[in-house]
Amino acid sequence: MAHQLEVAEWREIQNILKETFDIWSPGLTRDKYLEFIWQQMQHPWTRGNYRYLMIRANQRASTPLASMKFYRINMSARGRTYPFAGFGAIYTRQDVRKEGLGTELINLCIKKAREEGCFGVLLFSDIDPKFYSRFGFQDMSNQKFFLALADDAKEADDPEESGDPTTTRSFLDTTPDTIDFLTRHYQRWLRGRPFGVERSSIYFHFKIFRENFLAENSRLSWPRLELIRGNDEEAGGYAIVEYGGRVLRILELVGNDAGRSRLWLSIIKRAGELDVVRISGWESMLSDLAPGFSVNQFETINSALPERIRTLLFVDKTRGRSMILPLQEETEMWPFICPNPILELDHL
Repeated sequence: MAHQLEVAEWREIQNILKETFDIWSPGLTRDKYLEFIWQQMQHPWTRGNYRYLMIRANQRASTPLASMKFYRINMSARGRTYPFAGFGAIYTRQDVRKEGLGTELINLCIKKAREEGCFGVLLFSDIDPKFYSRFGFQDMSNQKFFLALADDAKEADDPEESGDPTTTRSFLDTTPDTIDFLTRHYQRWLRGRPFGVERSSIYFHFKIFRENFLAENSRLSWPRLELIRGNDEEAGGYAIVEYGGRVLRILELVGNDAGRSRLWLSIIKRAGELDVVRISGWESMLSDLAPGFSVNQFETINSALPERIRTLLFVDKTRGRSMILPLQEETEMWPFICPNPILELDHL
């Protein structure tokens, strides 16, 4: 029996959330999980770009057979905009699994993306990517890096005292000044990338809101985002980091060559202040090291860095692997670009 693709209303979404609470409520209570999704659905960016799509047994059934989030995002490459669809939270109800309903839902959503003129589909897989390869999705280069720091990293010289341009740090907020700063530097930086997600100020606000909600309400030790901001407007840029335990993770590092060099120094300094022994991130942070990904290439950033870094290690990501389904000829080569340019804050 073929099913019809429908947009889920809040009543159906609540039933979806009851089913998915145990797997996708990151340390939130049930009430906070509902509030988290409700506030996302009411956000200005969401109202035009984010829907729950579903298939159900019949028009009277309030609990979907299978459901997913369907995003509309724009990708940018060489100054041109490419409309994309994003898939997320793909779920089949437990009592009807192994009946091909998830496959049916995905095929219907791919058809919808084609009909809406999308150049491709982006998703992040937490399962074996072979499942999605059946639909034509291609696994991009998906690696994490780890920089092991020298024992004396926390005793490193203060960049301010050594004449290095200063940076300021603060918890990431959603004030207009911060959002404008991030948007302006990101848009400038995106023009030099092979491709990436276009971001408006409303999009940035949405992404930071989600992280802040989790940091404030999760019962887990959810890390807070921290902004490292370059002072120089032209060569400054920014880095967004988070830390937990003795690991500092770089989510984004945005700026021109001079700005990124200074931001790397500030990140190493911040790691020392926190007594961090390891810095990690997705491979998209290491465009400065392409194509060889060698610690020695840090000399091209700043000669001080190799003294503070012991080893550089890469491992394959097992969760959140970015996959792309090209739908038109212009995006067919995107899966093969290395390093993978997708940033962690764009995880759907």
